[in-house]
Amino acid sequence: MNSEIKRLPVKAGWLVIKPWNMVVGCSPKCGSGSIRAAVEAEGVDWWKRADPYDYKYRVFIIRHPLDRFDSLWRNKARDGGRLSKGGGRGMHKVIGMTPRELFEYTKTHPNHHWTPQCVLHAGVPCRVVRLENMADFWDDMTFTKHPFPKINPTDGKVPRDEELTADIMNYYEDDYILWAQADPRAEL
Repeated sequence: MNSEIKRLPVKAGWLVIKPWNMVVGCSPKCGSGSIRAAVEAEGVDWWKRADPYDYKYRVFIIRHPLDRFDSLWRNKARDGGRLSKGGGRGMHKVIGMTPRELFEYTKTHPNHHWTPQCVLHAGVPCRVVRLENMADFWDDMTFTKHPFPKINPTDGKVPRDEELTADIMNYYEDDYILWAQADPRAEL
């Protein structure tokens, strides 16, 4: 594992869907807004920070590290989206940063928007699903009558060169491994 990565408590970031006896692990920029919207559309309560081991069904949503970083840059640096407090350092000022500047900043300023997904996953035994397959998986794994929504989509090419791409992939190597191992089939 990348030695630069700080570990978080296992409970952080797991969304509980108690009536379904389910928890969903989902980092920011990995469909967490879509999960909340989908559950709320069913009229089901959810909340954060639960021990995933307390629930029968455990699902973790993984996003390709480059797609996640690109979404982060477009949403927070290019478009000026706000960042919530993270890592005890308060609001982060990333508006207007280049992709390279943002990447370097993420390594020294902790925030859950760019914490590696493997930190949240923390080896919890669960079904790992790629974000791009979540709509099909959602239909099969839940009791829902509503389609899986796509919340906060961002568009546009991110200006990053091969060196930055390699640096991102190196830093988020464990996330890529988890993503590559995720079963793309939509079944629980």
